[in-house]
Amino acid sequence: MKKALFFCHCGLCCFGIACSNDYQCQGGTVKDALTNEELIGGVTVLVVETGAGTVTGVNGNFELDVPVNNTLRISYVGYSIQEIVITNQTFLEINLQPETQLIDELVVVGYSVQKKVDSYRGGSTCQR
Repeated sequence: MKKALFFCHCGLCCFGIACSNDYQCQGGTVKDALTNEELIGGVTVLVVETGAGTVTGVNGNFELDVPVNNTLRISYVGYSIQEIVITNQTFLEINLQPETQLIDELVVVGYSVQKKVDSYRGGSTCQR
């Protein structure tokens, strides 16, 4: 009988701990801050504390179950990473800032293989 009560008590305690994390369905859309247009699909939306995540669809929309007081990290190539703490919001409009960097120098290296072919074209020169 003592074992049954012990397991029952442990089960209730574990159930209480599992239910104490209030999850809410978090939806939103991700846009470019400069143009206010939805970004194409593939923006990463990640819950920092749990590692759960998703990517946006073709219209920049996403849905994800997020524990309250957790942080969402939104990232996309060419844009600054943004982090948002979830409190009681149910829909987010996220505006990502383009990340610009000035380049001092650009080096382009190209390799190709070409077969030598006899040419029967004529050449001409122009003098002025």
